[in-house]
Amino acid sequence: MPDAFLSLKSDQSVLSTLRAAARRTVSADELFEQRVSFVYSAMSDKSGVSRDRVRELVSRHEGSRATIGNLPK
Repeated sequence: MPDAFLSLKSDQSVLSTLRAAARRTVSADELFEQRVSFVYSAMSDKSGVSRDRVRELVSRHEGSRATIGNLPK
């Protein structure tokens, strides 16, 4: 079994695609949509909350987040 594991090779086109993706900067819109997807996927199917509602709540939350410079003392 160890010999089979050591002989595995990755497709070079897949590796180059992964390297290019790792160098790419994620836009603010993409990051926002990733947050929405994360929250939505963590919710129960029975919650009845739509993806649009999650988007609205995440947007509201992001607008109200405190930054280090304006935290109360």
